[in-house]
Amino acid sequence: VACPTKDPEGGAAYLEDRGGRLHELVLHPAGLTCAAAAEWFASGLRGAADVLAGDGDEASKNASAKLELLERATRLAFRGQLSVPGADAPPAGGDDAKALGDAYYRVHVAEGGGDAPAALCYWCFSPGLAVSELLALGARSLLFASGTLSPLPSFAAELGLRKPSVLENPHVIDAATQLYAAVVGVAPSARPLKSTWAVRSKPEYKADLGAVVARVAAAVPRGGVLVFFPSYGAMDDALSAWKRTGVLDDIERRSGKVVLSEPRKAADMKAVIRSFDAAVAPGAPGALLLAVCRGKVSEGMDFADDKCRCVVVTGLPYAPARDRKVRGKR
Repeated sequence: VACPTKDPEGGAAYLEDRGGRLHELVLHPAGLTCAAAAEWFASGLRGAADVLAGDGDEASKNASAKLELLERATRLAFRGQLSVPGADAPPAGGDDAKALGDAYYRVHVAEGGGDAPAALCYWCFSPGLAVSELLALGARSLLFASGTLSPLPSFAAELGLRKPSVLENPHVIDAATQLYAAVVGVAPSARPLKSTWAVRSKPEYKADLGAVVARVAAAVPRGGVLVFFPSYGAMDDALSAWKRTGVLDDIERRSGKVVLSEPRKAADMKAVIRSFDAAVAPGAPGALLLAVCRGKVSEGMDFADDKCRCVVVTGLPYAPARDRKVRGKR
């Protein structure tokens, strides 16, 4: 497959197009129907999963389970019947799976070079396709419930829901009188406070961020303060710099609070939470918990009442603008 586009950052050349191009470039020249391609891919994955499952150790069993999921995804991607309500019908004598690929998938082919292997990616960027599969099975109702679905119109559009019944409750607090939100754009040093990737690693930024965190923590009279970083790397880098330069000691001295950080391993999380709970108990000095956006602390944990009196977000984990999947979604 020819890859006509050169990576602007010096990476391997690539081809990126609608999903149906995979059928035109690979399946049709090889004389493969979609059903045959699905069976060929799936049988190979199933055989590999069976071999791993026979090893008996936990890691092999986990890998086997993931291969089984990939087998199911392969069969869905190359199924020969289009079951998406409202999708364009394929041309006469055409291929339903190719039409589905054009509508919902992107294909990405990258040349190998250096340490990077060649890559063939077939990405589905439409969650509505999965919803349509559930509806095709005869489901009469689908219930989506979460505290983070808003804004609901765009959420419904992403899932392909045409006339959903919506129930949206107000927040448990009165945000107008019980919540204060602010953007801190300038550090105590009078330097701009920007958490961009290019600035994040600079010593002066980490010092300024530590000074802001110290002042915020000191202003919160009791309980817990959650400080979120865009990644584990950003958190570890800042914490290491704070320890080395004395900023961490200054945070603890000014606020009187214990400083804890989210561990990378889930098995270590219980010990951290026990220490945090003890530090925010009535009469205790309070605590700062450094954590990661989309990590273990930010997803699924409840910090009610004094467990969280303030939240500091130091940066958002935006995907790189030139990431292959980001380009594909455009």
